[in-house]
Amino acid sequence: MLEEIKTGNALLKELLGVEVKHFAYPFGRVGDAGLREVEAIKALGLRSAVTTRRGTLFNAHKDSLACLPRIMLTQNMPLHGIWRIREHRVARL
Repeated sequence: MLEEIKTGNALLKELLGVEVKHFAYPFGRVGDAGLREVEAIKALGLRSAVTTRRGTLFNAHKDSLACLPRIMLTQNMPLHGIWRIREHRVARL
């Protein structure tokens, strides 16, 4: 899994011409991104990663940047739904 992430990041760097600094764990169940994955992200020196857990950010997350919750946006979500999430579910840090 570590090599897979490293290879993907190298490909992105080659295609985009910039260093990859952040990661989004692939979609999955809540427990699919565990300690093994968090340690891999840290070992690769990535600054942050969003997990498969849904949720919003709070000040306490500043010490756990390799396992942040995410807000899921779907393809068919109306713009007013995205605005509502932005206004009511995103904590101001």
